[in-house]
Amino acid sequence: MLNNLNPNKASGSEKISPRLMQTISKEIVPFLTKIFKAFSEVGITPNDWKSAIVAPVHKKRTKM
Repeated sequence: MLNNLNPNKASGSEKISPRLMQTISKEIVPFLTKIFKAFSEVGITPNDWKSAIVAPVHKKRTKM
């Protein structure tokens, strides 16, 4: 999944660039896997994972 990130895109809310995530992916994937499995086993979802910043972007056609 990290290898599919577009390295030319902007960072997300975590402020980590996609290029950096791809570069360190082999080192961080085992730790991230443990964290996600632990949350899954206890049935907890961190509140930060439940929110998103959504910004509509107009593409093509006339704006209404």
